[in-house]
Amino acid sequence: FSFYGATQRFDDRRKLIIKETIALSSAFRQTDLLAEENRPDVQKLLRDYVETQADMRKTAIEGGRTGDLKARARALLEKLWDAAVAATANPKARDVSVSLLATLDEIGRISTESTTSPYLHPPLAIYVVLLLLSLVSALLLGYQTSTIRRKSWVHLGLFVAFLALITYLVIDLEYPRLGAIRIGDMQDFMRERHHMMEF
Repeated sequence: FSFYGATQRFDDRRKLIIKETIALSSAFRQTDLLAEENRPDVQKLLRDYVETQADMRKTAIEGGRTGDLKARARALLEKLWDAAVAATANPKARDVSVSLLATLDEIGRISTESTTSPYLHPPLAIYVVLLLLSLVSALLLGYQTSTIRRKSWVHLGLFVAFLALITYLVIDLEYPRLGAIRIGDMQDFMRERHHMMEF
């Protein structure tokens, strides 16, 4: 169950990046329908927000501090929201502005989930039990094989390697920005969408 839970949380983090990128692309398409006097400011803020989000995730993957980037992303989203609210006052594209506000609200919700998801891990007791289970299994196997005169070292080695591999994979999936399994490949998806936003 630990392996299944870790895999599920890993997939959820990847899906959040995809959902956020799709929502950002939808928001940018909606800005094309805004009144001309409102469009440039909203589009620039949206590009800046996407770039900041991509930089923040890249910094997190590289193990850097993301506090300043998170604050900048929140500030940009607030400015983006205010600019979209101001656009609703323009009767030329009021319906589009309302739709844009709904999309921005979804972006904010997804961003909050993405920020909190790296902290969603099983309690430390689960890892302790997993480690103890591996040790007890190895102890029982050693006790059982001690009575056998001709031991199969290949089978013993495979059993130990299997336990170690499963334990490693569970921990690695829980922390996809630190180990061999990385979530960084999904960042390229967001950056690709960012470059598609015409300057």
